[in-house]
Amino acid sequence: MWAEVSRMNLMKIVPALQMPVFFFLGRHDHWVPSEISVAYFDALTAPSKGLVWFEDSGHEPFVDEPAKFNASMVELVRPVVV
Repeated sequence: MWAEVSRMNLMKIVPALQMPVFFFLGRHDHWVPSEISVAYFDALTAPSKGLVWFEDSGHEPFVDEPAKFNASMVELVRPVVV
């Protein structure tokens, strides 16, 4: 499955979403390079977008920085959803 997923170009297949979007990115993510995530974030069309950097995280900010992740969910995501 990894080979198929790694060939996906989200900028082409999902250029827009009709919902708010939040990217939570770990500075030390070895699975998805941050420049790819930022490029997609910049190109993506959505009603609202937010990008949060987790300076001490890899691919799983919710594991590496749970307090910041939970606070970001409460402060940023919850108000948009509720």
